[in-house]
Amino acid sequence: MMETHLHDYLTMLRMERNLSPLSIEAYKHDITDYLEYLEKKDLNYLHDISQKHIRGYMRLLNNNNKSSATISRYFSAIRGYHLFLSMEGILKENPSLQLESPRQPKKLPNVLSENDVDTIIENIDIWGDDLGKRDKAIIEILYSCGLRVTELCNLSLSDILSDDDLIRVFGKGSKERYVPLMGKAKKAIKDYLKKIRPGLVRKRKISNVFLSRNGRPLTRIGINKIINSRIDWMINKESTVNGEVKKIEKPKRKNGRYTIVTIIIDNDFMKGRKDYSYKKMKDGKWIYFHEEKIFYKRKINVKKTQQVKVGTVLSDDGVQLPEKIHPHIFRHSFATHLLQSGKADLRFIQVMLGHSDISSTQIYTHLDKRTLMKTYKKFHPRA
Repeated sequence: MMETHLHDYLTMLRMERNLSPLSIEAYKHDITDYLEYLEKKDLNYLHDISQKHIRGYMRLLNNNNKSSATISRYFSAIRGYHLFLSMEGILKENPSLQLESPRQPKKLPNVLSENDVDTIIENIDIWGDDLGKRDKAIIEILYSCGLRVTELCNLSLSDILSDDDLIRVFGKGSKERYVPLMGKAKKAIKDYLKKIRPGLVRKRKISNVFLSRNGRPLTRIGINKIINSRIDWMINKESTVNGEVKKIEKPKRKNGRYTIVTIIIDNDFMKGRKDYSYKKMKDGKWIYFHEEKIFYKRKINVKKTQQVKVGTVLSDDGVQLPEKIHPHIFRHSFATHLLQSGKADLRFIQVMLGHSDISSTQIYTHLDKRTLMKTYKKFHPRA
């Protein structure tokens, strides 16, 4: 009985507020949980709900160790639902009207340095598979154009305006904006569309730009898995083995950063082998990128030490990356690097990111930790 008007509310969100299916599903989930809580309290009618019941539900979420961001999201959904009911005349009074939204600490977004981004993109090509060109184009677009992951997934062939050096993007609420497509990003996506996508789409009529190995449009989860797998390939611990048994220690982090190493196979080890997991480089060396046989990868359950017999040589000159890298970090980095260049104002970045409120863009005015430390050490007399 309590859920009678939920369908009408979700329809309003879709028709009038033009919310995405993912947002509507999130509203449905949060409000359904709330209504189930009320029913357990023997509240079968909406007009019986008071501020006390809403506060009680917020306390329950807190006791269940929900994060402040999650509790705030639940409260926003509940308040919006009650506002809809009162505006429709279903409720005479809105019980959430006098309640304040739970405060949550504002966290500065994590960003990559320009060197970090270059390292990730440059190391994608070492795997030798064709999908490397697709994945390189994905990261180039995320970083060079500042797209949200959902916007990237929804990108259509007709949105790539190569002649005008632009991408047409449909953001939250289907708001349209245009973002420059130039330089390395344009080259990467052109390379992917010409050489890789035709083999993925085959004879299907699919307009989405980025496709999976099976020729289906990539999803947010798919993009996240792609980036995680590419980063995982770069995370190893240096060790030198040449056909000998040697203990391989589990990688250790230093200041939350891993080390990237290049994996090389000697020619003797490759004699008579026909394996897609190897690729011969211009200098005559072989690169090995098969995950299951590698001395350390996350999918292998390495506890303390493990003995492995392989014919590999690892370089010691590793490159470091932050511990946690997610697709949205490229959007954060895009905005931060534009601001730090001193050549882009906040209003320009707001338009590029598709923010309706400039306060959402102002968070990027922070200095990232590395810039902060560098400036401090350079100018403070006691540093």
